[in-house]
Amino acid sequence: MKLKVIKATLLVAFIVLTVSLTFFGLNSKEASIDFKALEKKRAVEMSKQTEESFSGMLKNIGSTTNVVKPDVLNSTDTGKLS
Repeated sequence: MKLKVIKATLLVAFIVLTVSLTFFGLNSKEASIDFKALEKKRAVEMSKQTEESFSGMLKNIGSTTNVVKPDVLNSTDTGKLS
């Protein structure tokens, strides 16, 4: 008999808790997402990142280019060409 009382109490507590949380959840203000503002923010960040990448590439152009001598270009030695 005591076990049935405990089960009934837990069931009633669960139902009351579920109903109250559902009521408060449904009556709260809905969250809204401003997709246009997010897109503008993303576009600004992407353009900034692109500009930084381009400026970094321009800075590194001098250190990454190599001058190849004509005799190496005309050579058949694969060691020199690599």
